[in-house]
Order: sequence, then C-alpha cells, then structure tokens
Amino acid sequence: MSAHPDRPLTRTRLAGACLVAGALLLLTTGALDPPLLGDTLDDLLTHVVTEPGRWTAWALALAATGLVLLPGIAALGRAATGRGAALTVTGACLAGAGMVGMVLVGTREADLPVLAGPTLPVPPDVVAAVERMESAPGLVIPFLLMLPGYYLGLPLLFWGLRRARLVATWVPVVATVGVVGSWFATGMADPWEFLTRGAVAVALIATSPVLLRGAVPAPSQPKRRPVNRSYAST
Repeated sequence: MSAHPDRPLTRTRLAGACLVAGALLLLTTGALDPPLLGDTLDDLLTHVVTEPGRWTAWALALAATGLVLLPGIAALGRAATGRGAALTVTGACLAGAGMVGMVLVGTREADLPVLAGPTLPVPPDVVAAVERMESAPGLVIPFLLMLPGYYLGLPLLFWGLRRARLVATWVPVVATVGVVGSWFATGMADPWEFLTRGAVAVALIATSPVLLRGAVPAPSQPKRRPVNRSYAST
C-alpha cells in the first residue's frame, strides 16, 4: 500500500491549476499579438524592429502558454472513462503535441528581434537569412505540431469531455468558436485575436474544475476467480 495515497489527487489538482494559469497566459498572447499591417516578410521584420519588446514578450508568453498548459491537457486525457474516452484521448494527444510545438515556436520567434537588428530598413541579407530560417525544418516541424494541435486537438478534447458529461455543452461550443475565430483573426486588427483567444481561455478555465475536484480514474480492480462450489463443499 502506498505511503502517500493522496499524491495522485494532488498532482491532478496541480494540473487543474496549470489549466487556469495557461488560460491566462493564452489571453496574454492575444493581448500582445503583433498587429501585422502586411503579408510580406519585410512587413513582419519592420514590425519586429519597430516594437522589439512587444514581439519578444509575445514570443515568450507563447512558449510559456504551451509549457504550462501541457500538464493540464495530459491530465484531461485521463479524466474521461467509458463514454467519450477515445475522443478525449485523441484530442489530448493532438493538443499535447500542439503545446510542444507552441513552446518551440515561441522560443524560436523570441530570437527574431536580435536577428533583425535595430535599424530600418532591414538589410536584404538579413531578410534573406530570416527567410531561410523560417523555411528550415527546425521551425517548420514545430508549426506542423502547433497548428493541428491547437486548431483540431483542442476542439476534439473539449467535445470528448462533453461526451463524457464532464463539462456543460457551452464549453466546447465556446472553445470551438474561439479556435475557428482565431484562425480567421490571424493578421486582423485588434481586438479580434484577443477576443478569440479569450473564448478559448474561458473554456479552459471552465474545464479546470474537472481536475481541481480530483477527477482521477479509479484504478482497475483485479478480477476475482469464481469459487468452484464442488471443491468448496468437500
């Protein structure tokens, strides 16, 4: 028998607290999200040089969001048993991979102000170097993890929890609207990115009680072998 039977419950509640903290960080990324006024790499670098502090803060907040949300998402994958479990686990796996990609993307993007330099216009050789970096496998792979994880994994996770009757119907609805809206809000002027990520943050906070109240799957009990009555009577 374990000397610390309450440890799984404590870990689950800490994972629930990570959901709340990660939701607030996600909201912060929406507030800091750079308003890009063009579609070219030159426009991007111009913004980076103009507001290097905001870009760095956004990138670090993005990395912190993925890092903090990961334990909560992993715990939610274990919260559903029976009905909705397969959908929940699938969503948790995709979303977990997305959080790993989010950490990698954030840490890479945080280096961009240093690479772009402090002066405008950005020199052509720097633009060429950034273009090569953006198409390198080291950044493409994290994006391939982050995009399906966030835009597909999170909705599947929330709908799996709803199917398991762990959250109300409005929670996956709000999360799905926020995720889909975030896709279309990319590159749009404020405050659309903030509002769409805010919807996802609200859904995450509303889901945190699933873990804060200690929704740990009960361990499977060993099956008892039936007693042979003919031997028992002798």
